[in-house]
Amino acid sequence: MVNRILLENEIEIKYCSSGVKEYPESDSVSVVKLPFELFVSVQAGSITFISSGNMTRVEAGETVLVPLDNEYSLNIEEGSKLSYVAGIFNIYTNLRMLYLFDVPVKISGEDGREMCRLSTDIARLSLSSEFTTTRLENAVKVKNALLRMFSITLDHSYFSNQRWQFMSSYEKISPVLRYIDDHLHEQILQEQLSTIMRMSPDSFYRLFKKLTGLAPKEYIISERIKAAREMLVFSPMSIGEISELAGYDNQLYFSTLFRKKYLMAPTEYRKAVARII
Repeated sequence: MVNRILLENEIEIKYCSSGVKEYPESDSVSVVKLPFELFVSVQAGSITFISSGNMTRVEAGETVLVPLDNEYSLNIEEGSKLSYVAGIFNIYTNLRMLYLFDVPVKISGEDGREMCRLSTDIARLSLSSEFTTTRLENAVKVKNALLRMFSITLDHSYFSNQRWQFMSSYEKISPVLRYIDDHLHEQILQEQLSTIMRMSPDSFYRLFKKLTGLAPKEYIISERIKAAREMLVFSPMSIGEISELAGYDNQLYFSTLFRKKYLMAPTEYRKAVARII
């Protein structure tokens, strides 16, 4: 009997960060490409969200979604209060679920107000740092609230036929993608990956590049840099430590690869993201 992995078992919803910020004076925030989806809820006041040359005004009781890897800026009015929640929503290890849909820039009305409430709830629940029963209970509540925010977003989204092909592509090579994700800090050979797929190295190379658009080596480098980007944002580790965990003993080489992908040094990226979270 074939033990087929169920689709719902391949879905990962990961909480990253949350918080509430008040702005007694007007402010402007420019943020580089983020390693997560970011929900910014306006609790009081208003903001102007700018992305890809488009401007969207967001009032109290509304939430704006900043997709992963999107550059954006916020013009924040005096007296505004914002809450934010950062999360990762993946399927097949690292295929971003929201990429498969045309998602709204802004959620308003009753759903917008619920998003604002959920956002502040998550920020409040995640404050505890002491390992207690209450902290575990809060972790479950945070996960459920994050799932609800994702569900509301999907209710306002539209299925993209053009991008859905990526899902079937990733499904075909999901065992390889999972192996790469589990062994990013190790040396990974193309022969190892082709063995997992029970294919010859040449046939595997052609299939992998056709489905992902990248050669296996290029894909591995990209995933290592992405993993390092998350560590830069969510850990206090030094650049050298992150470089080693990403699989690079040479910190200078790692920094060169990072700059090539994100157009700035790792330390600069860490400071830029800290502006909003």
